[in-house]
Amino acid sequence: IDELTLTDHWDPLSKDPFPIYTVIDKQCKKEEEKGGDTADPWFEISPYEAGYSLTGAFVETSSFGSQFDKGSKKKPQPEMDML
Repeated sequence: IDELTLTDHWDPLSKDPFPIYTVIDKQCKKEEEKGGDTADPWFEISPYEAGYSLTGAFVETSSFGSQFDKGSKKKPQPEMDML
């Protein structure tokens, strides 16, 4: 089983492209298609940061899954693997 983390998916010395993963918020997309006032329902993940563009909330990818309060990390979690 490949248990690489997101930050393991890019080597700064590599010639491979920088991986950026995007996920569509299905509920927001459905509301948008019905004429609702939602826009940009994307969740973005890269080796550097992960976040929700709709709210502008981004954290370092290694902190993704941790709990924050007013911008301070309250409950750190280990970085998740890609599974």
